[in-house]
Amino acid sequence: MAVPKAIAALQSKTRTQLNTKLLGGEDITGIIAEYGLEISVAALERYRKDVQEQFAQLLENREAAIAYAELVPDDDGAQARLLNDLIQDLLLQVTNEVSEYMGAPSAENYEIVDEKVRLVGQLTRAIADLNRSSIAADKFAHELRAKQLARLQEKLATQPGGIDKEFLQMLMTDVLGI
Repeated sequence: MAVPKAIAALQSKTRTQLNTKLLGGEDITGIIAEYGLEISVAALERYRKDVQEQFAQLLENREAAIAYAELVPDDDGAQARLLNDLIQDLLLQVTNEVSEYMGAPSAENYEIVDEKVRLVGQLTRAIADLNRSSIAADKFAHELRAKQLARLQEKLATQPGGIDKEFLQMLMTDVLGI
């Protein structure tokens, strides 16, 4: 996405406010005038379209991730791998954008690149934390199921007449998920 120089020169917080208003369909000519920015209507419309397309892509990725999470249990860490794949795609996009900005070196472009790299770093660390917590939660759930199974086996062993192996297997797979 080619960011008009006037918008690229804005502070990150101001750009975020501008983008939020663009996504909300609000008229931003007041903000543009307030900051004394000189930007053509055509450039502003192109930027609006780019922001909306990026937002639509984010929503599409989010909906795909939610659908995937609902359809596929994460017993084997599939969701973590999906998140990692999405992050890799994002890193590729950012790398492409950074190379565009670096093709036209300027203080403004360096600021944009620096911010993108910082945000991607934060996002990557957050995903790593999520993956670690997911692994810990999976390990805890597995240990809990093992304890439940041990208690069930102990209880069944003390029952007079015992229990047949088919019923025990059904309890293990269908009830405990082991």
